[in-house]
Amino acid sequence: MGDIHIERKIGLLGSVIALIGGVINGVFMHIPSIWNAISPVPLVACTLILISLWGIGNKTGDSRPFRNYLTSFAVWVVFDIMATAVFSAGVHSAVINSHMKTNSINLSDIDDPHLRMFLILAILLVLIDLSVSSYFEMRTWKAMHEISGIREFDNAATWFKWGAATMVVFIGFLFVFIARIFVIMAFNGLPESLERKRTDAPASP
Repeated sequence: MGDIHIERKIGLLGSVIALIGGVINGVFMHIPSIWNAISPVPLVACTLILISLWGIGNKTGDSRPFRNYLTSFAVWVVFDIMATAVFSAGVHSAVINSHMKTNSINLSDIDDPHLRMFLILAILLVLIDLSVSSYFEMRTWKAMHEISGIREFDNAATWFKWGAATMVVFIGFLFVFIARIFVIMAFNGLPESLERKRTDAPASP
């Protein structure tokens, strides 16, 4: 049996921050000064959850949750950088074309064809980002359910699956929000220790 009480607390804290940070980010995304100040919050949450899953993987001999969450995190970072670069290129293009006097967006600026094209591409990249990262989060919590037997991890995986499938029609945001609530419940319900995986029973990838 591996003692995971510290990993449980770290994972619980990270999952709470992930839920709060996601909501705040969504609300203030249209206010650059506030969004830039709070955008590191999801990064803190992901780091805490990665630490938790790494510790659980070491103590149970099953690294699937850590590997899948790390992949989800990497996808999120790469696509966010790409979306930010595309968005910035669109703003820069509009400024050069003298349609904007500052590096900010007003509703009247959407008529600019260059800015509209870059904005649509940036939104598509964000939706792809969230869809793919949600898929790997689904795999993360599915593996955690197999390791721990906690039903809420399986519920979270199911909601992340629906979130990944419907992100392009925006309802996926609601499903991911529900999934994060189940992740919090699952970490809160984790026992103080978990059994180590048997070497003669290899887990699925």
